[in-house]
Amino acid sequence: MEKMTFRQKLENLWYHNKVAIIVVPIFVMFIVVATVQLFTKDKPDANFLYMGPAAIAFQGENHIQESISLVMKEDYNNDGKKYIDYIELTALDPEDNFDDESGDFATGYTSYDVQRTVGESFAAQIIAGDSMIYLLDEKYFNVAKDTNVLMPLSEALGYTPDFAINEYAVYLSDLEVYYLPGFKLLPESTLICIRYPVTLTNGKKEVEERERCNLSVFRDMFSYVYPDKPEMPVEKTPENVGVDEFKLMLSEYAEKKHLNIADTIDSAADIAPDGFFDETGANIFKAGNTTYLVYCGDIFALGKHVGGEGVIDLEVCDLDGNSKNDVIFSYTYKNNDNVVSSVSVFNLETLKETFLAIESPLPLNLEKNEKGQVDIFGDSMLLATVYGEGKDILIKFID
Repeated sequence: MEKMTFRQKLENLWYHNKVAIIVVPIFVMFIVVATVQLFTKDKPDANFLYMGPAAIAFQGENHIQESISLVMKEDYNNDGKKYIDYIELTALDPEDNFDDESGDFATGYTSYDVQRTVGESFAAQIIAGDSMIYLLDEKYFNVAKDTNVLMPLSEALGYTPDFAINEYAVYLSDLEVYYLPGFKLLPESTLICIRYPVTLTNGKKEVEERERCNLSVFRDMFSYVYPDKPEMPVEKTPENVGVDEFKLMLSEYAEKKHLNIADTIDSAADIAPDGFFDETGANIFKAGNTTYLVYCGDIFALGKHVGGEGVIDLEVCDLDGNSKNDVIFSYTYKNNDNVVSSVSVFNLETLKETFLAIESPLPLNLEKNEKGQVDIFGDSMLLATVYGEGKDILIKFID
């Protein structure tokens, strides 16, 4: 048999082993890279888990990392860097009707599928995850609480803060870390709490170290004082104003607004129905043909007050469902050569008036119905109903 040359030996080796020759180096390279990454990856001082409707990982995680380095008093794992592990599970609301089942890049997922998958991931984190500091939407906080994994604040901090909403959690927005970049991107309603460490998959020493570091960061978040904390606006207190005091306020108001109403100020009269101040914290006065609402020291002219008689009827109700009463009123004003009647709603939270799209030659009267809505009558005939849909105030005309 003729002896093969070195080149022929190489060609023969390639022919019979080319798959192994290609795959093995790639596999070895993969192992080397993975090993390097494993030993060079930053070790977290704390392990955070967010579960809720926000999605900030791409735009805000770097901000959170930078912010937490300001909050942490020490490098708790002594690796030379202040760093946290941040896991984000974004839960879509099924009512958002997310649908990605059609089109060239469809994933086949719906809101329900995403919700279920994220929920399963959250359950897995509770059972075997390393994360200890939880930032949770209320719905998922209740899930964590019901599984008995949460650590009471009295145990984690040594005390229970006055602003705690229960023994386990506070609103993240009630901590001054919420003024920092990253954290501010999370909803104000996000709850912060801490859980006991998972002991099933880790050794005792590792568990104790992770618990020590996470508790230290958690305590730092509660004790952190933001250096340039914005001053909170002083909340005004409603004051029951009498006619004489209103006249003085109206004089100052007219001067500030450059209004020529000096001859009408003396005619000012209180037209508020019984119990109006108790329900709203506001007063209603009429001076001349203009009606004014006084609330927390401010004056607001109501309706379209050119001509006409100002407010002729009013009701108090919470149309937008924010647990704060609003004032709905009918009034007359001059439109071209005619005096007409219309209806507005004054929101005592936003201090804005919403003009409703109704106009009638008849005086309009108002009556609150059993649904908490307000019916509008003209000459005893039901013309329309005013109701709230979220923050929107709508009017439905009767056919």
